[in-house]
Amino acid sequence: IRDRIYTSPGTLEFSKQITKDFLKIKEINSVFYVTGEYNFCAIIICSSIKELNRVLDKISSIQGVTRTVTSIVLDVPKERLIIEL
Repeated sequence: IRDRIYTSPGTLEFSKQITKDFLKIKEINSVFYVTGEYNFCAIIICSSIKELNRVLDKISSIQGVTRTVTSIVLDVPKERLIIEL
């Protein structure tokens, strides 16, 4: 599951605090601070829709999070975990 997370404008310290809050949610496998339309992208691993709803409620309750847009991965035709430089 990929969740795009929008936050209210803030300083770098504000973003660091939001990141610390994300780290407390065990179902978030990865979180990325990104440029563009949204501020963070999180990879969430859940076993059910009920669990996903609970995780999204936790994310939405973080101070500064204004909106989330969630996509459920249906298939992974290719995933590369090692980056060759």
